[in-house]
Amino acid sequence: MVFGFSSVVERDLVLENPSGRRDPIRVRVGVPRWFSDARDQAVCPVHIDGVLDGVKEIHGSDPFQALELALAFVQQNLDRPGGSGAKRVYWPDGESY
Repeated sequence: MVFGFSSVVERDLVLENPSGRRDPIRVRVGVPRWFSDARDQAVCPVHIDGVLDGVKEIHGSDPFQALELALAFVQQNLDRPGGSGAKRVYWPDGESY
């Protein structure tokens, strides 16, 4: 358990900073769950070490949608890490992500 949630999936990647330095990052997507007893909204926790500050809870109409939106959120943040096109993401073997 990391950051107060259990991960459903994790992925290790490498982030290249504008200076050219490469640092390992880990993507974690947690178990989606109902947000309230009314079961009208669900959340799925996400954390990307080195890219996001803290855990982000992605909301959906049910746990399935929350998971779908969480995966889309991860991809969006890996496509432009840190909100900037100056950083690039790689697989651990060095191949471009």
